[in-house]
Amino acid sequence: KLTHEAGSGPWVGQVVDKLPNHVSYVPNSTTIDGKAVADKGIWNEQTLTVKELRLTNETATAVIAFKVKLESESVGTTVVNKAVATPKDPDDNPPVPDIPSVPTVVVPTAGKLKAEKKRLQCQQ
Repeated sequence: KLTHEAGSGPWVGQVVDKLPNHVSYVPNSTTIDGKAVADKGIWNEQTLTVKELRLTNETATAVIAFKVKLESESVGTTVVNKAVATPKDPDDNPPVPDIPSVPTVVVPTAGKLKAEKKRLQCQQ
């Protein structure tokens, strides 16, 4: 989530988020401000790039969300994800505060299992 600081002038730039090891993107799960966005043009080799993002006093926040799948190698580790926001023209845009990294401890959970039992009649 990026938030515009009121009165600081418009911010135009891009957001890049390279997924960490042992994490894979779930296709067709990206939304920007709650609206679905096609993967083509924004996802390339596990890296999200949103170009021409514009924040102003009127459009004060941008929320970029997507789903990932954790690979089995990630169990018992801490996966850290961090995006980077870069202004299109650093001379004309106010600086962007550092986007905090998101550490996630991956712990195994019990899976769900459904069982069904039937009795069959056999002829001899």
